[in-house]
Amino acid sequence: TNTNTNTNDTTQTDDEQKKDMQVLKNTVSQAIEDVSNAEEEEIKANQSMLVKSIDRVEDFIKFGLGRLFGNDEKVSQQDLQDIAYEVSKKLENKVQITFRQQADNITSQKASGIEDVVTNDEGVGIKPQTIREDVKQVEQTFVTQLKDEIDEAATKIKTDMLKTAQEIETQVVNEKFAQRGKHVTVVNGTLVKDQDQDNNNDLEKDKEPEPEPEP
Repeated sequence: TNTNTNTNDTTQTDDEQKKDMQVLKNTVSQAIEDVSNAEEEEIKANQSMLVKSIDRVEDFIKFGLGRLFGNDEKVSQQDLQDIAYEVSKKLENKVQITFRQQADNITSQKASGIEDVVTNDEGVGIKPQTIREDVKQVEQTFVTQLKDEIDEAATKIKTDMLKTAQEIETQVVNEKFAQRGKHVTVVNGTLVKDQDQDNNNDLEKDKEPEPEPEP
């Protein structure tokens, strides 16, 4: 059988070989495109969850700012609204950029994996027709893995969202109120207002509640 196969390989014309290689190239390109399309579908599938989580965290931000500065005569309601808006926009931007970057990295790894299959098969002399079948099989596996990994990335971003929001909130508050002698930090998940120039005797703390798990 091996002798016959070798004979067939050696008698294959240059045109046939070029045709087979072009078909293989097209198969690889289509597989990578399918993986990329699966990424976009999974990103869209997770957008609703992330947007809802951002909205919920925004409410906690507003609540926390009110508790922290609501009775402060040097801080107006407009100040708090401006801070909440800026934190919200920065949070949304960071979440979307982080999610896209992580999804793109996952997709890039899967595309490289498809190309590795071709390289490895060609390295041991496997014919293009057989390599095409290998590519199709690994594509199905990679698409399933990609969806799971993107879902996991979105869930992790959601889990870390309150912490991310607090970090942004701390930065924005300190930038806005630097000239007013006010400074906040996050200590063990708690947003803390340092003693300022209002002759406060004690450190005021406001712990923002953790978001409740969605059903």
